[in-house]
Amino acid sequence: MKTPDVDLGDVKDAVETAGETISDVAKDSAGAVKDKAADLAGGVKARIPGRRPGRRKASANLPALSDQAKLLYCRVLVKQARIDRSLDPREISNLYLFASTIGLDPESRTALRREMIVERPEGDDGAGVDNGGDALTLAKQLADLLDEPQRQAVLTLLIKDLLWISRADARVADEERSRITAIATLVFPDTADKVVHETERLVVAEAEFATGKIDAGQLELRSPP
Repeated sequence: MKTPDVDLGDVKDAVETAGETISDVAKDSAGAVKDKAADLAGGVKARIPGRRPGRRKASANLPALSDQAKLLYCRVLVKQARIDRSLDPREISNLYLFASTIGLDPESRTALRREMIVERPEGDDGAGVDNGGDALTLAKQLADLLDEPQRQAVLTLLIKDLLWISRADARVADEERSRITAIATLVFPDTADKVVHETERLVVAEAEFATGKIDAGQLELRSPP
């Protein structure tokens, strides 16, 4: 699989031209920040430093993916959310709503829900053959289904969603970061650490903007260069 030569501007483009992410779904399900989300999707993004007019990359249009690709994407998110062994009801609700939002077919949603609610024994990291492999294996399968530059756009969005899930407790644990970085290596083999770091900056800034901790101008300043 050929890996692209990219810079962080390309990463930002991929994230910012994406469709609805799981973080968007969670915010909407809570009934919060819809007006700010619209602002963020419009003028604020257009003014973020480092954006390059005329260099539009393929967007990560998740609803347009095949059902197999959608299911793999969702399963990677579930693996990351279950890194601490269990999902709370809110996580299950957000993940299932996200799957419905991107148009995952009913049969795949049923399979995903079974995976979300099954309990793992103590010491099981979710990487066993019986549950279909670990997050990196599933992410590789997803990447293999996608063409360039769609692969880069979708995997970049996946990195952002994985960081959002991992920050549910306000920090990304070492094990979580290691898993995300390994997935980032699939499309950014030479800059995975930097891509994860800069994408996390974007995730933190957007979360603070959504909750009113920073304004639009501060969001621009906090966004990756």
